[in-house]
This record gives sequence, structure tokens and C-alpha cells, in this order.
Amino acid sequence: MYYKKDIVISINFTGEINQLELLNHLVQVFSPMEKEKMELTYVIKEPSEKSLKIKARGGVLNKKTLANFEKNIKLHDKKEIIIPGFSLHSNLSGWVYRAIDTSFATTYYTYNNSAIKTLNMTLDVDNNKNLDVMSFIENNFLKYLVFKNCVCVYAFVFACEKKQMPLVFLKGVHTEFLNKYEDKKVSIWSENQNTCDKKVLDVFWGNIISKEHLKKVSVEDIERFVGKNNVFSITPDLLWFNLPEDLLKFEFSKYSWKRKRIYRFFEKKQLIMS
Repeated sequence: MYYKKDIVISINFTGEINQLELLNHLVQVFSPMEKEKMELTYVIKEPSEKSLKIKARGGVLNKKTLANFEKNIKLHDKKEIIIPGFSLHSNLSGWVYRAIDTSFATTYYTYNNSAIKTLNMTLDVDNNKNLDVMSFIENNFLKYLVFKNCVCVYAFVFACEKKQMPLVFLKGVHTEFLNKYEDKKVSIWSENQNTCDKKVLDVFWGNIISKEHLKKVSVEDIERFVGKNNVFSITPDLLWFNLPEDLLKFEFSKYSWKRKRIYRFFEKKQLIMS
């Protein structure tokens, strides 16, 4: 049976970033892609860790929603409330499940007060079959992070069935749609996400590793596995490499022989989270 898929992108970075400015940037990036109305959602928490008060906010993206978000972000900056992140998405025409049938979805959050922030996104495969993923990430996000004095420390790309709810998965949340291997990876990610600047979760279809990772492996090592045409230096501190196979046929828990070889090599170099 055919299940609709998403292209999944996770970008992990350090540095301070204004959430309102990031939201405005994301709106600019995704506006040309979305066919229906975009929606913004976020939660407000009390600053006391003992408090359980959580308020959900957001709605269809319009002037009023943006004005309310801006007002709350100012309170967040003053430490009167806590807004750990936000989500922006647009549903496909004729959607059935709001959380799954998305044209695109993106979430920004800070993991457990870690120095590492995360920007995750999904793009509907049917609408983005010819997307140049590396250029999309570099031009829309990596350059933006540099402009904001932030540093990308780790990023990865894979394809995933929508029903597996990849954005939930990338937040370290278990769901009934994951197999045992994927479920194990969720646990590893949720427990070690704040160390992703030094170790990688897995070998995905597309991978961006940084200078800390490259202390254990060389560019030549990776070129030997995937070929020179699939390895690019984005900056002196960031290296992109992808598997020499079709992204849209990639499956998280199935390993081609080349992927296995890279994974085992990284494992020997103590570069894989466990």
C-alpha cells in the first residue's frame, strides 16, 4: 500500500535567535510553497518550574495572530513568561488529519534549556519531487543562521511516511507508528540531542556534520564511501554528504550496504549516539 511521504529536515544550531524574526523569515521561505492558509501555534508557560500552567495560543496566520505573538515574545524576552518554541504549518487541500496531511510544517524549539536549538521541517514529497535539498537548506537556513550569528552544529535529511508523524518523532516522542528500531532511535535522540554537536544520531540520506565530528573522520573517508560527487564543503566548518541513492525511496530503518558501511565506520570512530 502506498503511503504519502514527507521530506524531513532537522537543523541543530547554537546561538541566540529572536523567535519573531525567525518566524517572519520562515513565512517568507514557505509562502511561495503553501497553497492553503498557514497556521501558527505556540504554548505559553509560567516561568516557575513548579507551575504546570500551559496556555496554547495561535491560529490562522494573520495580522492579529502575528501581533499577539509579538506581544507575547516581548513578555518572553522580559522573562515574564516562557515560550519554548513555535510551529508553523499549512495543510494540503482536502486534508483529513491536521497533524499529518501537511503541505509543509516546521517547528522551532530549545531542548531542555540546552545551548542547542532545533529547527525541524517537513515538505510534502508530491509537491517537492525536484527539490535541490542541499541548496534549499544552505540558501534559506544556513546563510540566515550565519547572518544571525548562530552556528549550525548538525543537520540531517531523510524521507518518511506522513503517518509516522516525523516532527513528533524528532522531538523525541514515541508513537504507535514506529517499529522497534525507530522507537529505540527516538529514545537515543531524546536522551542525547544536546550532544549532537559531537555525535550523530545515524547516517541519513543527507547529513551535515561540523568541525567537532570532523575531528574523528576525514573528508577523504566519507568520499571513499559515497563518492566525491556526493560530498560538499558548505563552509570550512560544515560538510554535506548524501547517500548515492534516491532520497524519496529512503526508509529510516532499512540500510543499503553503503549506508551500513558508513554507519559501522562511524560507530568504530565512536561518532554514533548510543
